[in-house]
Order: sequence, then structure tokens, then C-alpha cells
Amino acid sequence: MLGQLQRSFQFRHSCLRVMKTRLLGLLCILGYAQCGLPNKDSKWPLNIAHRGSKQGADYIECDVVITSDLELVCSHEPWISETSNVADHTGKISGVPHTDFSDRLKTYNMNDDDLGFDWNDKGDVTDYFTFDFTLKEIMELRRKQTKPNRDSQFDWKYSFVTFDEFIDIAKSFNAGIYPEIKQPSAINRVEDIILRKLSEHGYDSELSKVFIQCFELSTIKSLQSKTPMKRIFLVKREPKFTESLWEELSDNGIYDSNDPGLIRFVERERIETIHSYGLKAHLYTFRNEWTDIPWDFGKDPYKEYEEYVRIGIDGFFTDFPATLANFKKNVHINGWKGFNGKGGGNTSKIL
Repeated sequence: MLGQLQRSFQFRHSCLRVMKTRLLGLLCILGYAQCGLPNKDSKWPLNIAHRGSKQGADYIECDVVITSDLELVCSHEPWISETSNVADHTGKISGVPHTDFSDRLKTYNMNDDDLGFDWNDKGDVTDYFTFDFTLKEIMELRRKQTKPNRDSQFDWKYSFVTFDEFIDIAKSFNAGIYPEIKQPSAINRVEDIILRKLSEHGYDSELSKVFIQCFELSTIKSLQSKTPMKRIFLVKREPKFTESLWEELSDNGIYDSNDPGLIRFVERERIETIHSYGLKAHLYTFRNEWTDIPWDFGKDPYKEYEEYVRIGIDGFFTDFPATLANFKKNVHINGWKGFNGKGGGNTSKIL
């Protein structure tokens, strides 16, 4: 299968022309509804996309993977045993029998090609991978909720959703989209296929309501030479930032950081540095459950948002867009002018 993909995909050039650009900056504090872990049910991701858009998300997010017939579907990872009934062909567990796909159990190396950034390296993974299934085969499967503290009543009732369907949902609510390219180097690059699909739906300019995100800097560099659309480099933990790295990020993408609980990492000085290079910082993922809100904020999601607005964060990923929308609404109603300290807190730009 990987050989087929290698023949089908257009590989990037080994040397990229680096162009100095300034990406379109956000004019407000944005809310992004993350669809990977729904907070009410697991009709994933169509119902969650609907819900996120209706609850006031400026953008809705999904992770994009590929099938063997080069169709794009939404899935948190290209390996799917944890989130589907792929290994339960008799239906003993899920109650939904399907074709026996036991011969698709494979081992692939899921490391990327970014030297110095190992947070996306998964090593050898033995599982069932979307790129070993056709779209028709994938649609035989059913999904389940994976977080134990969330509602599981919709497990096994819904199948995968195509990227086309996801985009249609966003457009129906006039929401933007925030697709993540998953493990691109491990599966021989999917950037060109995703860009073509986005173009089919009218996303092809810097003004398009789309952010393209990836954990792999090499992919962000590749996109730099192929599209003017906004790009996000995902960071899972603090790397060793140097002057040259900041310049490289400024040339090729927008900076994004993980884990809002790490105040020692996401601090005003860091945000000021990010902004000084013409970059924007988005944090993920904010949740309302007590297990996900640091004690620093008294387990209050509104206090958590307030702190990150204060230090100048430009956007939030959240599983609970209604909470963030309510925060923005009430901040505006109450006339809060924010914190006048250097570097952030301009609530007049909150949507």
C-alpha cells in the first residue's frame, strides 16, 4: 500500500525556496471547536461539527487521514482499532458485524522526518490503518467514544465521515475549518491531495477561512511553497527555541502550543516573543471537566480563559465552544477592558 501511495503522491522538492511572508493575523480572539473528543455524544464528527458551529465556534477542527483509494476521511489517527470496531468483525462487542479485515493488521513505522522534533514520532505501530482500506470498506465500520468520563450511549452507531461532508457542515454555518494533516511523512505525503480538495471547495487564498495544521515542520515548509493559506505548526512541548528557529517559524507557519496547564511554558514573555516575529499563538485543548482544568483556576473554565486572554493568546481550541462563546459575550456585555499590561488582553477584539 505504501508503494502505491508513493507512486500516487507528488513528493516535495528536497530544497525549498524560503519566502519571507507575514501571514494574515487574527483580528479577534477566536474559538475553535475540536471534534476529536465530543463532550455530549460520539456521533463523530457530524453531530459535533453541527454542535460546535451552532454553539458559536469561529472554526471547527478535524484530523484528516487517507484511504487506499485516496479518499480523505476524518479520524484522530490513521490507525483505528481504538476508535472503531475494526477488530470485531463478528459484532460480538459492537453488535455491528462487518467484513473480516484481520488480514489488514500491519506494522508500520510512524516516525516523521523532522530532526530535533520527536513529539510526533510514534515508532513502530501495529494496528489497522485507514490507508489499507478503501472508502467503501471504511464505511462498514462504526466508531466509539474513547474518553471514559464521557457519554458512551452512541458507541457503534455511526461510521466515519468524509472530509467533504465535514466541509459542507462548516459552510452551512459559515464557520471556518481547521484541518490537521496526520502523520504525512509516515504515509508518503498527503499535502497535495488535501490542497486539491480544499481548492475544490473554494479554499485557495490567504483570506480563505481555513488554517492548515500539522505537527511536522517539514510539512509546514512544503505548504509554504504551495499555498498562501494560513499554516499552523503544532508544538506538543517546549523545544529549544533559538533565533534561527524563530525566523524559520516566521517564514513557514504560525506557532501553536499544547497543554494550557503549562503556565511555565505559556507565559507572557513567550507570547511577546511569538508576536514579535509576526506570529500568532493558539492553545489546545480547553475542556470543562474538572480533570482538565488546573487547580490554579479553581476549576473554573472562565477564569482559565481570562488568564490566557490576559497574556495575549490569539485563539483557543475547545471541546466546549458554548463556554468560550459565553465568556466572550459576557466580557463584551460587562464592558471589561482587559488588562492594560504589555502584550495582551485586548478584549475589544473578541468576537
